[in-house]
Amino acid sequence: MRINPKLKNNLIALLIGSGTSILSLEVFAQILPASSYIPVLRPIECESPLLPEIGCLVRRSYFSKGDYIKGAFPPFPINAFKTTNDIGQFSDIGLKDFISAPETKVRVLAIGDSLTESQQIPNNETYHGRLNSLTIWNFSSNTPQEIVSTMIGAAGIALPDYLAIIKYAQLRSDLSNSFLAITISPTDFDLSFREYSPTHIGRYYFSKPDKSLYLLPAPETFSGTLLRSSLSYSAILRYLFINLEVQKIAKIQPICNFFRRCPPKYPQVDSLQLGIPNLANQRYKDGFLSTDIFINRLNQLRPSSKERAKTIIILDSLARSSFLKNDPSQYHYCQTQMSYLANTASDLGYTILDLSQPFNVDYERNKQPLEFINDNHWTSHAHEIVSREILSILSTLFNAKL
Repeated sequence: MRINPKLKNNLIALLIGSGTSILSLEVFAQILPASSYIPVLRPIECESPLLPEIGCLVRRSYFSKGDYIKGAFPPFPINAFKTTNDIGQFSDIGLKDFISAPETKVRVLAIGDSLTESQQIPNNETYHGRLNSLTIWNFSSNTPQEIVSTMIGAAGIALPDYLAIIKYAQLRSDLSNSFLAITISPTDFDLSFREYSPTHIGRYYFSKPDKSLYLLPAPETFSGTLLRSSLSYSAILRYLFINLEVQKIAKIQPICNFFRRCPPKYPQVDSLQLGIPNLANQRYKDGFLSTDIFINRLNQLRPSSKERAKTIIILDSLARSSFLKNDPSQYHYCQTQMSYLANTASDLGYTILDLSQPFNVDYERNKQPLEFINDNHWTSHAHEIVSREILSILSTLFNAKL
């Protein structure tokens, strides 16, 4: 079959033009530059979810490094050099080094979601990273006591995952003399149940009937492998998906209906306008239930009064959160759930660090932002405040001989 010469030339011109355009975009994205990409590893699955191995947890490529960048053009609001450790976590301290640290060092294991993972700032500027450069004064020996701190956490995980992380660490080291710092975010209560988190897999969830926790596996798929490979090799795709976060368009109505990624529609609090909380609302009940299950299971992992005192539950400040300020119903729900968790845990001997006051006091004094202009997570300055507050708690508890 003979091809029309004009059509053939047009096809060649189209291919050359398309190739040149793609190459130009790649060069453009490299120059800007585009963000690096350190992928979350798949599959996330395990034979015994209640005796978790590393494969049960969210983790990234081990011993990887790169620049995490968000923003269209330099100077970027977020531009952080990040590295992962021996279990794929954003920490300069590996789990092996944490476990083998001498007894003279105070061990702190930080656990949490994206606030703890902290992609937005260098590892040594996170609150758990900063602790490694600080010391506690030992009043008995009149000497400084060094701290060794690492973290296990990831964006999108919640209360059931925190329990799995603690169990994972306990199976590898005696944590009875270690401090745990668990960051509680406003989303932790909803994300504890599958019905409020329809798009999240590779996570632990609570089961309402028997109050247990289970892992919803995330298998390796062809589409997932293709996407991760594409992001690894294409600068323009990383620029679009990481720098600009164009994938968020898929969560906007009505586009999200096509991608099946619409966020859940939460029932509103009918009496909120009157200032009277509707605590019969099912979402409120489920939030309280998530706390009850979490605390009951945490009691089993930290049974003694000493261990509970050394478990620092960090409550994020709702006032600093821009996405809550403009949503009274969400704000009231989160405030109610945070208060319930704080009161329940405090009554059982856990140490509570509510960041509302230190964040508010610092902002009034320094007027420095506590979250990024293009991202709702803590800035380096906010992490510095958190590290100071934790250091004060560590000093008090350590010298109380707990």
